[in-house]
Amino acid sequence: MSACRTPRAPEAEAAKASKPKLITYRTIPPEYRDPAKLPVCDLHDLEESIRERHGRLQVALTDYMTTGALGAAALQADCSPKFLVLQLNRILTKRADGNGIVGWAGLIKGLRINPYTRTAPLPDGELPSPRGRSGAFIDFLQSHEVFGKHLHRLIETGG
Repeated sequence: MSACRTPRAPEAEAAKASKPKLITYRTIPPEYRDPAKLPVCDLHDLEESIRERHGRLQVALTDYMTTGALGAAALQADCSPKFLVLQLNRILTKRADGNGIVGWAGLIKGLRINPYTRTAPLPDGELPSPRGRSGAFIDFLQSHEVFGKHLHRLIETGG
């Protein structure tokens, strides 16, 4: 008796097809294959727990990038293999300014590696909740450059 599978909706198939493929050991671009050449980051101002996590993941990713042994590296990092691959992809993410990749800084938990871009339309009138306004001010300043330049000038001069 064969198991029946419910066919996926076309939207789900399209979303799956549009997701970029994850980089793994076999698909690391040659210019980033050497972990010693990845951009470094300064951790001395961060909490001990964040530095410990970063160090553990960096050692495990260095081993994975060198040997290709995902399971062993994930055990070493005390995480799942999928999580380790996601962290690899995070450190190999292109920087928003186009200058190289994020590098080891990508292992800092909570660090935004790409700038926030508002995709929803600006709120109009009163909102029933304080939520839903993220990025609205930045979007306003970008669409009204005169105000943005004036505000920056005021901030820089302390006025």
